[in-house]
Amino acid sequence: MVEKGRLLDRCNTSVTIKDITFITHTKSMPTSKQRVNLSIPSEVNVALQRLADKEETTVSAKALSLIVRALDIEEDIVLQGITERRDRKGTHFVSHAGAWR
Repeated sequence: MVEKGRLLDRCNTSVTIKDITFITHTKSMPTSKQRVNLSIPSEVNVALQRLADKEETTVSAKALSLIVRALDIEEDIVLQGITERRDRKGTHFVSHAGAWR
């Protein structure tokens, strides 16, 4: 077992959101993908394992799928905020043809 302090010494970034700690490493790996270690509560682990079993995939693949989906949702929230700030009465609209002149 790796001591918590020693593990964090070897990582480039670590952040804790609620009870989940995300740790990223940039050490050379046999894959081009970035590696992330997660420390998750047992109830999250159980739910993740059940979802992975249901979809006949690995826990890692299911976790990646959920993270990508969450990032898409976060992006949508930011873009919605931009849209709401721009969508006001009296706003001047440019026609499609006018935009491409």
